[in-house]
This record gives sequence, structure tokens and C-alpha cells, in this order.
Amino acid sequence: MNGLTDPGLAMYVAAAVTLVVWLGIFAYLLKIDRQAKALRQALQERQANPANQTSNAPIRPERVSPERKETSNV
Repeated sequence: MNGLTDPGLAMYVAAAVTLVVWLGIFAYLLKIDRQAKALRQALQERQANPANQTSNAPIRPERVSPERKETSNV
């Protein structure tokens, strides 16, 4: 028999693919957790020091597309 048609080898390949998928999900959840923690800390800092922030300032700066950039003709 050859390659993936061998039942013993196919079982190991399936187990390896499953393991890779679960590791990817775990890494993605860790990334989201770290981002949420950073946002939570920024929000707590902003609520603790309201005098240092402007009232409508975003926690993170917004991306400005090249079309929206304002140019000054001075």
C-alpha cells in the first residue's frame, strides 16, 4: 500500500492535522486575550485620569486613509 491509503499512516496524519488546528485555535485565543487585556488597561487608565484626556479622544488612534488626509497650503 502507498501513502495515505495505509490505515496506520492515515490515522497519524489525521491526528497531526487535528493537533495543528487545535494549536492554531489556542494561539488565536491567546492573541485575542492579550489584545483585550491591553484595551482593558487603557480603558482603566483613561477612566482613572479623565483630566489628561480630551472628552472624545479614541483609545487608539484611528487610521487615516490617504484621501482623508488634510494638507495645509501654508
